[in-house]
Amino acid sequence: MIRGIPFLLFITIICGQNYSANVYGLPMAKIQYKSISDSITLKVETIGLIDAIWPIKNAYTTNFDTTHFGLIAFKKKIKQ
Repeated sequence: MIRGIPFLLFITIICGQNYSANVYGLPMAKIQYKSISDSITLKVETIGLIDAIWPIKNAYTTNFDTTHFGLIAFKKKIKQ
């Protein structure tokens, strides 16, 4: 599970806004990606059977300077 998170982060940055993670066709998590001019927010929440076994509701936010893209703040809220 931990090894898949960087891949999910990479995929969400490339493509779009809302995703679902499936394993063998079964829904495991919904992922929401929001990008504004000075911040990026990523939310991951388990759904279906995996939510009953191992519930996860994580949120990550990164704020950066728009002139040189230096990191201003990083915040994470993890509920596992």
